[in-house]
This record gives sequence, C-alpha cells and structure tokens, in this order.
Amino acid sequence: RRDLVPGVLSALGYDKVFHKVSQQPGMPLFFAVKGEQLAFGLPGTPLGCHLGFHRYVSAAIRKRIGLPRERPMHKGRLSTGLVTRGSRTLFRLALVELEPGGWTITPLGWRGSSDLMGTARANSYLRFPPGEHSFTAGQALEFELLSGAGEALHG
Repeated sequence: RRDLVPGVLSALGYDKVFHKVSQQPGMPLFFAVKGEQLAFGLPGTPLGCHLGFHRYVSAAIRKRIGLPRERPMHKGRLSTGLVTRGSRTLFRLALVELEPGGWTITPLGWRGSSDLMGTARANSYLRFPPGEHSFTAGQALEFELLSGAGEALHG
C-alpha cells in the first residue's frame, strides 16, 4: 500500500511486467515498460536498492548496449563457515580477493537491509536457493562480481 511507484507508472502509460521477486533482500522490485522505455521501481532499503540495481537494472543496461545480460560467475573458497536459511532466494554480500591460490570469499555479516557499511565494503554477492544450507571454511562456492568490481580487482 505504501509503494506508490506502480500506480504512478501505470498512470503514465507503463505496462507492468512484474512486481515483487521471491528474493531477500529486495522483494518489492517493480518493472514496467512503455514502448522501448524501461522503468524500474527499486526497493526502499539501501541493500534492496543496491541488489536491485546490480541484478536487474545493470542487466538491462548491459543487454541494451550489446553485452551479455548475465555477468560471469566465478568460483572461490570460503574463508569461514556459513549457514543460510530462508523461504526465498537469498543474496549475501561478500568481499572477494584474488590470491595466488585463487579467489577467497569472505561473506559479510547480515545486519539487515539498511546496512550501508556492508554494502560499501562488498565487491560481490553470493546466491543461495530457498531452504537451509551449511557451508564449511574452504568449501568452493560461486559468486558474481558487482558491476565495476572486476575492473578494480584486475587493474
């Protein structure tokens, strides 16, 4: 009821493609089109907005300029154990570092969707399916670098 974006875009002639995504954070994402114009209504929390931009808006921009929509996935080893649980696809911010033996993944602590410090420190995210999952230190996981992070890490 407090999300005004869908009504405003509808009044402006946009057609809703989807509203709400089964993910955490960032569930209230809204996407609409009007001809060739795309409109995104990003979640109101910093982390939801951050993930919405990197996951959806960036993908749309990449596709529009002729790049692959999906960013490449990489594999690394966890620096610490990790337990995840939830009924939706879960995204966790992480800090990855390229070391002589490969990528090291350090999951950043979850302090809620308004955690600006975690968002500022992250250069990647991890994606987990719904359910409960337990991972040990040293276990290999896939991660996706955030837009721009690859250039910074590789010089």
